[in-house]
Amino acid sequence: MIYLGHFSFDKEPTTGAVEDQSYHGCFTTVAEAENVEEVMEKFEALIRRLHDEDDVFDGVNEVFLDTCVECRAIPQSGFLAHFVEWVGEEVGSISTSIRGATHEEATAYHIQPDDPSDDSDGHEVEPFVVFAD
Repeated sequence: MIYLGHFSFDKEPTTGAVEDQSYHGCFTTVAEAENVEEVMEKFEALIRRLHDEDDVFDGVNEVFLDTCVECRAIPQSGFLAHFVEWVGEEVGSISTSIRGATHEEATAYHIQPDDPSDDSDGHEVEPFVVFAD
């Protein structure tokens, strides 16, 4: 099965950057695996390897999983795999996954809060990867 992992992160300002400016971003990974548990291990290993061997994650302390899309088939016309709309300077956002594909073609997985019975307006999101200094 092919999986797409959509992630987001906050970033510390780098040398020469505007100090009071907020930096954040998102990226997508792709891997093949037998199941979602296996692909999560692959995604984590990939992100850690890129952090250690490349400069792409310089200044990034935590990476968050926004969604993981399992692709069983691709519609002829394609589909929107993931969409994020940033809200202001804060790290709040609105996101959605899988537009233009049926449930038989693709499924999105999200991390749920530890207590799903909590009906509050929000919850603390746990990072997918935390880099040690």
